[in-house]
Amino acid sequence: MEECARNLSAADLNLVKTTEFIPQNDIDFPSDSMTFAWTNFEKQLRNRIVRQIAKQSDESSVFERVSKGCYPEVELAVLEAWNQINPLEREKILDLWRWRFLEHQEARRPFGSIGFICMYKIKLQIVEKWQKRQTEAGQKNLTRILEESSAQRAQEPQQ
Repeated sequence: MEECARNLSAADLNLVKTTEFIPQNDIDFPSDSMTFAWTNFEKQLRNRIVRQIAKQSDESSVFERVSKGCYPEVELAVLEAWNQINPLEREKILDLWRWRFLEHQEARRPFGSIGFICMYKIKLQIVEKWQKRQTEAGQKNLTRILEESSAQRAQEPQQ
């Protein structure tokens, strides 16, 4: 972001700053921008996930976000993800579809354009998300939780 601040106009810098992996509802983007396309894709993907979790209930509509356009790959992404039993594998598949969408969008814009920079930012956020999910850290957390649970059971009165 420091490098962007030195090289971009105020408007372009603002676009990069407001471009996020998780779209914000209160921000409108120019309809020809890659950030607009990303925001709509991600909202539609999240809406479809909500419907998948809620199944046929009407409760999903409370959580859905307004989006524009139609991205048919959203349906394929969620169906492929929900064929997995393991939630981590589901998330990997969803992020793979997200990555594909970004690559498709990047291919339509010249390298170094503001849209390309915004999508690069989202890709970095996806990479950072997965870097935080390390096996060793997960194993430490699991061990800690099991130890705390065992200690708590040991303190409970025996019946």
